[in-house]
Formats: sequence, structure tokens, C-alpha cells
Amino acid sequence: MTRLRLCSLQCAAALLLFVAACKDDPTSSDDFTVSLSVSNFKRLEAGHGHYELWVSFPEDRASKTLAKPGHGDEAYISFGKFNLSADHTQVLSLSGQAMSFMPHDEVDINLAVDALVTIELEGDQDEEPGARLLAGEFAGSDREASANLSADSEDVFDYDYRAATASYVLAAPTTNDSADFNRGIWWIMRSSAIIAGISKLPALADTARWRYEGWVIDRANAAAYSTGKFLAAANADSDRGGATAGPDGPDQNADGLGDGYAFPGQDFVRASNAVPASPSLDNGNFEARITLEPHPDNAVAPFFLAVFVDEIIGPNLPNDRASQDMNNRAGVSFPTAKVTITR
Repeated sequence: MTRLRLCSLQCAAALLLFVAACKDDPTSSDDFTVSLSVSNFKRLEAGHGHYELWVSFPEDRASKTLAKPGHGDEAYISFGKFNLSADHTQVLSLSGQAMSFMPHDEVDINLAVDALVTIELEGDQDEEPGARLLAGEFAGSDREASANLSADSEDVFDYDYRAATASYVLAAPTTNDSADFNRGIWWIMRSSAIIAGISKLPALADTARWRYEGWVIDRANAAAYSTGKFLAAANADSDRGGATAGPDGPDQNADGLGDGYAFPGQDFVRASNAVPASPSLDNGNFEARITLEPHPDNAVAPFFLAVFVDEIIGPNLPNDRASQDMNNRAGVSFPTAKVTITR
């Protein structure tokens, strides 16, 4: 064998060893899998859109192919849109297949910082996260890293909703008939003055992708009636007394309907929008609920993020001063998730 051929063989062997070493390098971003496990998730039905998984990357390193600045919304890369199966047990693609999470852009997965799950409107095509539901930072080794995602993350609500409390009264300020007090529900307390019945509930910014919404649920007829959306418990909600309000009391927008109290709530004195006239809310068939709703929200049903619930209003409350406490459900209704990157 000539010296030149021996040298060539040695070089080829060295090259093969180098390629093999690179392939097994735990810091290589060429081969990786991303898995998602969820707890307490619900399938999003028509109007509530779908979920989307995002992963963020450090400043100026978000993508190998796109120059993305900063650790803001622009630094998040989508890893896929998904939903849950009808029984809420399987993570599926929007076409109903087993979900495979892959980035839409080429990324260096070793630089992943944190993960985010959002709620997106149906047909969403933009490259920025929608209503942030869960978030968490990655930790682990160069072989495997995971992020435990929760709603109280600073990238989502940045608040532990289990600290909040709520109570309400049945009252109908838009009718002068005192016997109709159980035709309305208002999140207030009566002392020397009328004050908010909800405490330690953080106010949401007008630019937030979430809104609070009050509900009464008619369990006998499987119907949910919104009492209006609101940003802060100390202010009136979006529709004041509501389209079902009576004619009495202040009427700031001159629509012939009373405004009610300057707090979240609604009167059900007249029929409107498929809501029957004058339901007796304390007849044992109704539930009171306050939820967090994605914004924009195209669904007519309550979102599954229930902050407060009273499963039975009353029954047979004596007057409009009988305060009813609600159960805080944030600890059991809010979902969690875990994202794992395996290299």
C-alpha cells in the first residue's frame, strides 16, 4: 500500500469518526422531539377556536432563518395548532390526527427559553400569540429539558386566582316591584353603602386578551345566560342592566332600559335574545358563575376557566340583602401542562 493511499484511508476514517461524533452530540439541534402532556384541558368547541403551542428564544437568536428581535411576542415561534379529542383525553391536530409538534421556522432548539399555550380564533393565520393561557420556563440537561406550564406565570395572568373571593345578591333595580328582587343578580355587598361583592380579583387592562364574564346557568333547560363582560369588579360590566332589564332607574343611554347598579350584574325582567322573561333565579334550578373568557370571544357558552361558582342559587332567598358566597374554583378549573424537549 502506498503512503498516499494509507493517508487517504486514515483521513476518511477520521472524517467518519467526526461525523458520528457530531450526530451523537447532545447539543445538536438537528434531531429533537417536542411532546406535550396536559391536565384539566377541555376541547374547544365552535366559537372558542383552538390551542397553539409556542416556544421562545433569546434576543436575536429566535430563528436561524428569520431575524427576530427581543424576548417579546416576536421571539415566540409557533410549534403547531391543536385541540383535544371529544373526551378531552388526547392532544390532536386540527385535522383530528395525532399531534406532532414541530416549529414553523428553522430553530436552534438548544436555545429554547420558555413555552406558551394560547387560545387562537378559528382561522387564525398570524405569527403572534393570542390569548395566553399557560406558560413556563425550560429547565433540564442538554439531553432533555422540560417546562411546567401554569396560568399564574408572569407571562400569562401573573396572579394566583385562588386568593380571590366573591359574593352576590339577588336584586332587580330596574323594576320598582320589590317582589321581583329574585329576577336579577348583582355582584355587590350591602353595608352602609353598596360596594363590590368581589375582592382580590385583579383588574384586566383594556388591551388584555381576556375578559371576566358573569353567568346564570339554567340547569333545567341546559341554557347559559350571560350577565355581561367586565374588566374590574368595582365597575359596571359591558351591558349594565342588560337587554333583559326593566324600564326603571337611571337610563344613561336612553334605550328604555334601566342601568342597574354600577357593578357587574344583570336583571332578567323582560324576555330578550332567547332569555325568558322573569325567571325566578332562586327556584333551585340556577347556578351562578364567573369565568375568564378569551377576547375576542365568538362563543355563546361559558369558557371552562371558572373562577367562581355557586352551584345552586338560593333556594328561596328572603330579600335583596341576602348575600350568597361563591366557591373559588380556580384551583380545579384551571389547566396545567408540561412541554418536554428530547434531543
